[in-house]
Amino acid sequence: MARQAAPGSLTGVKQGEARTLLRLLAQKFGPEAAQVHRERIETAELEQLDTWLGRILTAETPETIFH
Repeated sequence: MARQAAPGSLTGVKQGEARTLLRLLAQKFGPEAAQVHRERIETAELEQLDTWLGRILTAETPETIFH
């Protein structure tokens, strides 16, 4: 039987992934890129954040991360 994470721990994971994505965006494309996409990132679901984190490694523009 699979264990489910407590809701609070999922919130912490989401916040950590969002913070990581914002930091990587700022480092790769500049702080303004992180600011432009901040609200979208901070309100995204965990699965979406995982997808975007995978895309940032090969993205040539911020827009290619979020397509």
